[in-house]
Amino acid sequence: MDKHKAQLNWYYQQEKKRKEAREKNDTTLINQRMQELLGNAWHKLSDEEKEDFKPVVKCIERKLVQSPLFGMRYRDNFENLDVAILQVILLSMIAPNRKQEIARWKGEISRVDFHSNVRFVQLERELSRI
Repeated sequence: MDKHKAQLNWYYQQEKKRKEAREKNDTTLINQRMQELLGNAWHKLSDEEKEDFKPVVKCIERKLVQSPLFGMRYRDNFENLDVAILQVILLSMIAPNRKQEIARWKGEISRVDFHSNVRFVQLERELSRI
């Protein structure tokens, strides 16, 4: 019986590792795509508009590991779901006319972590105070 229990325990641990690896991979893909979209939207802004968003960008950059928001590096940043959420929120501020695309990315993030909607609300409040 103990051998069977140990095998089940091993199986559940392996399944948990696979799930975590899948979530990190999905988050990395979302973050990479958000980097492209944000970069394109940022380059379309005028210098005055960029100045208006600089405090928000600085707040987001404080949450990153040794990287600027545009040109993000380090696996820790790409595997961080909060970074993906913050990028979606910033994109919604910079390009409010892209509502369908933003909603799709929110859905992608929710697919990775069901409870991310709560985190969206928390981070939106945090950024709106700036």
